[in-house]
Amino acid sequence: MKTNYKLVVLMLGAVMLLGACTVNQSRSPQDRRAAILDMRDRSLEELYQKRPELRHIVSRADGYAVFSNKNVNVIFASFSGGYGVVTDNKTGRRTYMKMGEVGLGLGLGVKDFRVLFVFHTRRAMHQFVDNGWEFGGHVDAAVKASDAGGA
Repeated sequence: MKTNYKLVVLMLGAVMLLGACTVNQSRSPQDRRAAILDMRDRSLEELYQKRPELRHIVSRADGYAVFSNKNVNVIFASFSGGYGVVTDNKTGRRTYMKMGEVGLGLGLGVKDFRVLFVFHTRRAMHQFVDNGWEFGGHVDAAVKASDAGGA
């Protein structure tokens, strides 16, 4: 019984941490969108500094998406949540989206990462916006804090 109590406490803590990591829902929609655009711009600039050729690839594509995601693994459960924006390079239209996931698997830790999707066809971009995406399978091995450690 004591072990089940600890597991429940850990899972609740993970859910609360995950909720705290998402865009603050108490702000106005305009403030949330501005925060998402700021995340997008900072993520792209950091990526372009590391891989300058991507600037040309992203600008010539039909569209692209940048998402921020937080993942928490607590023993046998995994929780993820995030947000992002899809930008149509032809029209300039932006589509703001949320993402979430619950999974099972052995793990312990917290992961904060950004994802860039580049759409080379309008069909692929519209399918992503209309239907979302699903990808499965995680294999991670890391011991890292700030700049120390390795993966």
